[in-house]
Amino acid sequence: MAWRSSSVPLNESLLPFVVQEHHEGTAVHWDLMLHRPGKIKKNENEKILAVWKLSVCPVPEKLNHPLSITALPDHRKAYLTYEGPISQNRGWCKIFDRGDYELVESRPDFWRVRFAGKHLSGRFVLQKIDGPDTWTLTKAEPTG
Repeated sequence: MAWRSSSVPLNESLLPFVVQEHHEGTAVHWDLMLHRPGKIKKNENEKILAVWKLSVCPVPEKLNHPLSITALPDHRKAYLTYEGPISQNRGWCKIFDRGDYELVESRPDFWRVRFAGKHLSGRFVLQKIDGPDTWTLTKAEPTG
């Protein structure tokens, strides 16, 4: 599938993203959080971040094949900068990566994005594959 060109210049269409590294006991996972397009924070409790749980660290060498990820409930914007304890004394989290992303194409079960972070960089597809919460994160090859 070819990449659809955005009608908005890249620098005007960027939205923030963050990858948090979560430590809960001996388990570690990463949460990828993307600011939803068109969502403007009206109050502190408004949940405007789309979130997916990743079982492996999102570094380039581990993203050469589709990664199964799990959609989680939306989070508040405050999580874009949050580091510290996880609620209910379950552990702690720190920011692994942050940056901006461009939403190139989207449908309710499909996001084509371009990340510009320190570790997560390039073009990716997030696609719902099975059940209500199962998605894949796939590094996409640019065309044309």
